[in-house]
Amino acid sequence: MKLLFGCIVAATAGLVSSRYKILSPQDFVVDSNLLQTLEPRGNARTAPLLLQEEMNAPILPPYYTPEDMPNGEAPQTGPTLLRTQLAVSQEISIFASYVRDFASLEARFNDNKSFSIVLAPSNDAVTSLAAKPWEFPNKVGGGEQEQDRAARNNILSFISHHVYLGDDVSEKALNEDGECILTTESGDVLFVQRRADKFTVALTDRSIVANVIKARNVENGVFWVLDHSLAVPN
Repeated sequence: MKLLFGCIVAATAGLVSSRYKILSPQDFVVDSNLLQTLEPRGNARTAPLLLQEEMNAPILPPYYTPEDMPNGEAPQTGPTLLRTQLAVSQEISIFASYVRDFASLEARFNDNKSFSIVLAPSNDAVTSLAAKPWEFPNKVGGGEQEQDRAARNNILSFISHHVYLGDDVSEKALNEDGECILTTESGDVLFVQRRADKFTVALTDRSIVANVIKARNVENGVFWVLDHSLAVPN
């Protein structure tokens, strides 16, 4: 079954360093000041699976307004779609800000007919990384446009390690004690183990093991908060 961020490099300047400010934890969050001035992207690089269309997509504003909420959705009554769950979950606000950079992901997470699983690393998990998600796996260098493109591709890669976009998964496999295998958009195969006192997600070689510290079922998928990132710098 297929299921689905130290110091900044001194040479990294201009657009990248201004879009990704050096604050904490905002150090890891996209800055909105230049979002409307970005030039159209060039040819897209290879991207994983369903995220390929995102490489040239326009960047969305990084903050929600009440008008952004899905029709009939109100956080105080409990989010029912992944998009709103991401918006109201402050413990994963860094990861959520990355997702908001990509229009088709936003649309999918707001679609109650498209099932997805979001394995969102907590803010603490992201800020504990040896490098920021936009700095790996590929080096960020060159001119401003090249820097921006590389940083965007790295963010996309980071997201792809933490989402599954595909067919619905049985409720039993996700909500009852037991084990199952999931494959993320990056191609990582994950071993999910759920017990009464333990809920973990691990790479099959056990090089990364993350605890699920929050789990929510919503109308169009499943939302898990992890205490460890599933993507780490080399």
